[in-house]
Amino acid sequence: MGRGQRLISWFADALQTHTVLECDALRAAWAEDAGNSISEAHWRLALSGHLNIPRNFRFRLIQFYIVHRAYLTPARVNRYLARQDAACPHCFCVDVDLFHMRWSCPPLCCYWKAVVGCLSECTARRVPFTWEACILGLFPKGNRHRAEVRFMDLGLITAKRLVTRMWKSSGPLSVQACKCSFEVWAGAEGVALKREEVLGLHKYLLSASWEELLLRLQSMSGSAAVDESADGRPLGE
Repeated sequence: MGRGQRLISWFADALQTHTVLECDALRAAWAEDAGNSISEAHWRLALSGHLNIPRNFRFRLIQFYIVHRAYLTPARVNRYLARQDAACPHCFCVDVDLFHMRWSCPPLCCYWKAVVGCLSECTARRVPFTWEACILGLFPKGNRHRAEVRFMDLGLITAKRLVTRMWKSSGPLSVQACKCSFEVWAGAEGVALKREEVLGLHKYLLSASWEELLLRLQSMSGSAAVDESADGRPLGE
């Protein structure tokens, strides 16, 4: 087995089992960037958070990469490729870190605020507007329905996927584009849940609740929660 195949195999094992890579250096790096500590219990939940992403291996890999800080930033790439601009493509600040590229960039904060507003309206419950919730996937789940938690996890990872795809682009982050993508993935998940329930593969029946959440999402096309910005322009302009 070649080195590349071994690496893929290692990622597959990490994503499909509950064995997590515990690294205090990663936890310390996130805490330093955010300016606040992360408890050991919350860190363990963050490390295994990719396992909560519904069935999509690519989505799980995105979350795994984020928590393990595997994504490059413009400044980091610039150290090896001089032609890569070291500035943030959204706010043009120079020498920014991963935390900035994922959360603290002003246009990104506006984007995440709209995403959280959309999810809060869909679930009729407040989703915390915090970096822990949006980036690490840490939000109160104890009193929420299983379908609701699954729906929120899918919504947040869909939003993170768009941020990942736009990390080198100066184009605006469109909340409407995120919502449209979320509708597609949520629809596919709803079909899969119904099929699994028919086959008796689920202990908990989720499809009815999921369908209700999806209908709320689809009815929000004119909602202020998913408006691009207060003046109608795409976020970041």
